[in-house]
Amino acid sequence: LAVWVGLISGEPPSRLLVFFIAGSPLAIAIHVADSLPDEAADTAAGLRPLAIVLGQTRAIWVMQAMLVLGSLVMVATSLQRPWFALLLGLVGALGTTLARTVVATHPTQSRWSVIATALVMVSVWMVRFHG
Repeated sequence: LAVWVGLISGEPPSRLLVFFIAGSPLAIAIHVADSLPDEAADTAAGLRPLAIVLGQTRAIWVMQAMLVLGSLVMVATSLQRPWFALLLGLVGALGTTLARTVVATHPTQSRWSVIATALVMVSVWMVRFHG
């Protein structure tokens, strides 16, 4: 997914590795958040997505860690613009906190908070390449 985003945004192939490294943790976070609300149905159907294998507590921890990791990669690639890197860090921290809060209070909506967080982080980060 991350490489596809880089390709459709017109990035040269030399930058696609950065997209993969930054986007992969976000994709994992989205996958975990997407499967959290379906835990009972997935278990009953014999499915074992990552959230089931990890258990809810560890799955939430992994979701948060992947959001933070994706954010840190984006910050690290933006250090030549300190204010921009700071903005990315703040977006990542606020988004991760929001996602964690939504998972705790409205578990069925967790996927949307993580998708929104990842989308905002990637949108801000893309300005680095085109801004």
